[in-house]
Amino acid sequence: MKLIHNIIFLFSIVVIPVIVHPVFADTITTKNGAILVGQVTTITPEAVTMETEYAGTITIDTGMIIGLSTDMSLSSRLEDGTLLIGKIEISDDGYINIRNESIDMRTSMDDLMASWLPDSSPPTEAGLPQERQWHYNVGADITGKRGNSKENGTSIRAEAVLGSDHDVLKIYTSVDRADTGGEDTSDEIIFGSSYTSYFSEKFGWYVSSELERDPFESIDLRASASAGMSYWIYNQSDFSLELQSGVGYRHESFEDGVNKDTPTLNIRINHLWQVSTWMNLTNSLIFTPSISDFSDYLLAQDSGITMPIGGSRWSLRLGLQNDYKSEPAELRKKLDTTYYSRLLLSF
Repeated sequence: MKLIHNIIFLFSIVVIPVIVHPVFADTITTKNGAILVGQVTTITPEAVTMETEYAGTITIDTGMIIGLSTDMSLSSRLEDGTLLIGKIEISDDGYINIRNESIDMRTSMDDLMASWLPDSSPPTEAGLPQERQWHYNVGADITGKRGNSKENGTSIRAEAVLGSDHDVLKIYTSVDRADTGGEDTSDEIIFGSSYTSYFSEKFGWYVSSELERDPFESIDLRASASAGMSYWIYNQSDFSLELQSGVGYRHESFEDGVNKDTPTLNIRINHLWQVSTWMNLTNSLIFTPSISDFSDYLLAQDSGITMPIGGSRWSLRLGLQNDYKSEPAELRKKLDTTYYSRLLLSF
């Protein structure tokens, strides 16, 4: 009996605390009185990210926070370049306390660039060199209609990005298929890649290539490659505008046996606007005229709004895409317009 009592006693002082002890112990108090418990992963003057057991990853506007306390130390970087590791407290008077065994610093939130978990990569807001990291995006649209006509459509997008502060490698593919009443209205496969290297804050160079097959437009193969210079007109984490221009080469093989090869110019505009923590707007415009005949050109535009779904890796993108070819194949229209709602998974 005494042995049983000893076992129960050891279980109560060793095992039970481990079971009931919460995995996360950081707390956030918001202006509306909510108290959030989890693990704070990043802090910036604009937003705080927290991992929770009940809602996954959530992002809170810093302006809504009147209290924050971390149970574990975070790495922090201040505007003057100071790097600190310590526990963090944020009060409703706009000040942040960073404490460890040797210091207890109190400063304005405006002086903080970013805080992050010591064993993770610093966010871009920290202003530190970013190591190359892979990021993946997969998106799908599936549409259907029954009634006076039978319509089916499938669109799949996949992208892999290896990026750092000074270069970006992108590899992407897309498949678009649609039919109405059994007749094809879209059948396109695209595979492409691009690499951009920045040798200064404003300037860089790029190379890109793309393969396309579209039987619906009578294209057996369209292959293009280009290279040129890149220039950041504006480059901030919440708003960026990039201009790329260069020269390239385009080969087109059509189903009627006609082949067409032409040198081209290549002009691209990439735009990002982080409207808020829950929505961003992106625009891209690509103009590729033939050098020998400027009336022969391709123009591609894609604009969309992306919104996260809860605190997960899923998001919803609503967009408009236009593809214009000044000299299409016989009996084909010059302009293709697509309205889409796309479910995206990022990891």
